[in-house]
Amino acid sequence: MPLVLTGHVHRFRVIDTAARRLVWVPTTWAVLPDHPQPVFGAKRCGVVSVTLGPDGQAPATLVEPAGLAPLTLTRDTPDPYAA
Repeated sequence: MPLVLTGHVHRFRVIDTAARRLVWVPTTWAVLPDHPQPVFGAKRCGVVSVTLGPDGQAPATLVEPAGLAPLTLTRDTPDPYAA
């Protein structure tokens, strides 16, 4: 099954369709607050581990390293994009 990985939305989610597996890869720094961005997928900080199997399977797992505290932009840290 084809695999598509994207980090664009900065969240973790795995979506399986008949044609492909789509994996959203989260941020390693800070998530956006809920009000400017709808909540779809897990707003968590971490990395994704993907194991490419010989049978075409590609399980994806969210890994949240010990000590990694998810921050929320504008609540826990200043907005670096503010003008």
